[in-house]
Amino acid sequence: MAAELRFCTFYLAGLWFGVEVERVREVVRPAAMTPVPRAPYAVAGLIHFRGQILTVMHLRRCLELPDRGAELSSLNLIVLSQPAGIGLLVDGMGDVVGAAEEAYEAPPDTLPAGPRKAL
Repeated sequence: MAAELRFCTFYLAGLWFGVEVERVREVVRPAAMTPVPRAPYAVAGLIHFRGQILTVMHLRRCLELPDRGAELSSLNLIVLSQPAGIGLLVDGMGDVVGAAEEAYEAPPDTLPAGPRKAL
């Protein structure tokens, strides 16, 4: 019998993505962010989260998707627990779903190099 992995799913620009449930610490609304001067374009800022300073990544920018144009407060923040904790800004949350390990697919070669590396 094939191993089944569980994913916390989310949406970006109408696309459906998932992160392994074991990597997700929490899903929250983003707190006030402190901008980071001279940081890469994909870094949305820093937040204070439960006694820890977390870097928040604007996932649309990491994947070279168009900016949403909405307030950041309308987004969801997925807090990953590994390696040192990081936040991901996403448009919306989906369900937790299971998928067989064989269902994994590598990012297609037609995807630009930047986003393909991020996946």
